[in-house]
Amino acid sequence: MVNDGSTDNSAEVLEKWSEKDSRISIIHQVNMGLSSARNSGLKIVKGDYIFFFDADDLIDFDALEDLVSYIKKYKTADIVFGKTATTSGHNFEITGYLEHGLPTAYLMSNFGKQLLIDVIENPMICTAHNNLYKTSFVKKNNLSFKPKLLHEDELWFFETLFFAEYIILNKKPTYFYNLGNEVSITNNFSGKNLLSYCDIIETIYDSYYCSLEHEKHKEIISIYIDHIKIKTINHCYKQLTREDKKISAPVILDLFSRIKNSRRTSRLSDENEKLHHNFRKVKQLHPNLQMKSLKYIRSKNIISKVKNYFILKFAKKIELSD
Repeated sequence: MVNDGSTDNSAEVLEKWSEKDSRISIIHQVNMGLSSARNSGLKIVKGDYIFFFDADDLIDFDALEDLVSYIKKYKTADIVFGKTATTSGHNFEITGYLEHGLPTAYLMSNFGKQLLIDVIENPMICTAHNNLYKTSFVKKNNLSFKPKLLHEDELWFFETLFFAEYIILNKKPTYFYNLGNEVSITNNFSGKNLLSYCDIIETIYDSYYCSLEHEKHKEIISIYIDHIKIKTINHCYKQLTREDKKISAPVILDLFSRIKNSRRTSRLSDENEKLHHNFRKVKQLHPNLQMKSLKYIRSKNIISKVKNYFILKFAKKIELSD
């Protein structure tokens, strides 16, 4: 258990539990954030499996038994992705479920880095919690969380899927994710959140896309980078206040102009290929126009189609002038 600079009586509670159970190890550290807390645990982990459990959530009584049963049955799996239920407080009253889009109880291969395409087509929530990782897999690939990064799970999710050979998803909910926490980053979105997504894009581009020689794998990474760019506009930028949008717009434009990822082949469904193709045409425009275009391209309304036509026409004019 990692006590990341708590200011209440957590340290005292942890010490009492360690006296009762010798399996409990405690790390006391100054507050450095979730990523550093997890990394501290990863440095001393001794077990065969790793499971992240955040302080404001709950797990099912049989959660670990359920997840371990999958990884013992499907021995080649590096990760078991657990199904996460949502609650509106620290309780077991289910209000919904986080995205768990891939088939359950089915061993999935990552040949050709196909899993990165699969999670674009069949969205899964990008979390580290409620997943069981083989310790040997984490150690072999030197995986850790980037310190001082909001939405650190987004980068971790990409890296674990990039390196995994096989994964599997469980069927029943084993984790109860508290959406009622008013101080969580999910409920307090700002320009810092957007900057975090920009950092993730740049890290994937520099550490993976630019360093890879395998052309087919580079194509997959390029598609995923565009996927995160679209998420940055649709999910992050969209939620910002007008003032934060004004500050963030030049940051996005600068980043998108510097990230020179490209691809030649079609790997997505027709609908997603259309979305990505549309985005690549407008990504040099102001984020407000990018956001509108991404909205219009999904609409079946004729007026929306006309509006998007003029945005694309404007984008073409800008491209020719450059």
